[in-house]
Amino acid sequence: MTSSRLPWQKWVAIALGIGAGFLIVRDRMLLGAPGDLLIDSVRTFASLDGTIDDADLTADGILTVNGELRIANGGSITCNDDPPLPNNASACPMQFNVTGDFVIETGGSIYAENRRAGGSGGDITANVGGDFVMEAGALVSSRKTSGAGDTGHGGNITIHVAGDVTVPEGAQILADSPGEAGSIDITGKVIEIDGLVSSRGSTTTGRGGPRPPCPPPSPVRAAPLRRDASARERGRCAADGEPRD
Repeated sequence: MTSSRLPWQKWVAIALGIGAGFLIVRDRMLLGAPGDLLIDSVRTFASLDGTIDDADLTADGILTVNGELRIANGGSITCNDDPPLPNNASACPMQFNVTGDFVIETGGSIYAENRRAGGSGGDITANVGGDFVMEAGALVSSRKTSGAGDTGHGGNITIHVAGDVTVPEGAQILADSPGEAGSIDITGKVIEIDGLVSSRGSTTTGRGGPRPPCPPPSPVRAAPLRRDASARERGRCAADGEPRD
């Protein structure tokens, strides 16, 4: 019996060919191929933007997901004014471009908060091709929680959705501030808000001009907001903290 063996040069060529094929497949997977993204731990926005978790592989302040973005219980995306930033630093802005659904489960959160001394909350923008769904206990916040009212403001929250928007009771979207609050702009086909959408500031004059004084507290819970066009809040003063038409 005779046996044939390939010379070592051919084995090397085969190995190189397999390796090249792997690289081609890997690159195709990274460069914008459809894929869902699950966040199940605390992640900074900088740890996602421009990495393999970002479909456009570009660190440009935009997290692109060609599929569903889901923030699970215990998962969070943050861009706060944490150290080593100086005390007067602001939270950074975040933008999410999602072709599928954007889901924030119970215990999931997005934070762009100013928590130390001066500075402002960061703007949060979401452009969603599917539905935007928050579960009870989910949170989106661009608040300014520290410092005097004249040293900064809450960040703006903008959520533009091609499909439906669901914010159930127990979910919160917050742009509050001890100074001027941030604005909240939500658009979608059908918007159902039973949770708290709050843009409350303590000053009477802000970036948008003078605001009317706050109304007296309401003894009755405000009716849920259900619209088929858009929901907008800016410098809201509702004393009961509930959304109003």
